[in-house]
Amino acid sequence: MESLLKSTLVFLTGIFFGVAFTPPNGDPKIAPRPPLDKGFTAQREWSFVWLIARILPLMRLSCYIATTNECLFILSSAYPSVLPLFYRTSSSQFITFPFLLGALLTICGGTLRILCYRALGAGFTFEMVQAGKRSKTVELAQNPKLVTHGPYSIVRHPSYVGSWMCWIGLSLVQLDQGSWIRESGFYDHSLFGKALVWVLEIIMAFGMVNLLVRVEPEDKMIHKQFGKEWEEWAKRVRWKMIPGIY
Repeated sequence: MESLLKSTLVFLTGIFFGVAFTPPNGDPKIAPRPPLDKGFTAQREWSFVWLIARILPLMRLSCYIATTNECLFILSSAYPSVLPLFYRTSSSQFITFPFLLGALLTICGGTLRILCYRALGAGFTFEMVQAGKRSKTVELAQNPKLVTHGPYSIVRHPSYVGSWMCWIGLSLVQLDQGSWIRESGFYDHSLFGKALVWVLEIIMAFGMVNLLVRVEPEDKMIHKQFGKEWEEWAKRVRWKMIPGIY
């Protein structure tokens, strides 16, 4: 029974991670690289958009592959007669605290991202642009609105919080003792495997740090677009990402 619960949680973490890092309104288009005199923000944003368009699909694919292997690995450990080729004598079917914490973080973070997608609708983009600028809906493009309901009534950048939760959560799930990555020897006994895992983690870390760096310039951009309306919203919703902290 525990193995079925764990495999279900692994499956859900993979799905929610994939949804959280899939642009809901299409992949961003990579513009020509801005000249150096445009400043750090322009260079950073271009690099981030390039990462989203070129590398993020590979990150999702690697997540799905690891998730599939993890589910088979857990079930084969509990039912070796059914899936003998994946069988390992290990504790992979047992739920540990880091695993449970990671699964909850990923599922909750993915849910938060979905709520943000729904709140912003056609206006949600992975690029840092003014509201409505990249919208495929004519009405929204011509009459952009400041969204202040749903998750945006609690903090001003809830989707970034969801991203952080998903990244930390999936890392805890996939790198936990007893996971397929650890028990198969892919990470612990393979230099290539260890290097690949760390390269993916570093890329994700770069993306997550970029979200934090984005907060201030994004607030300024939205403030410039909506003026007094944004100021009133900022008074009601003081916190940027974590209530009472930041």
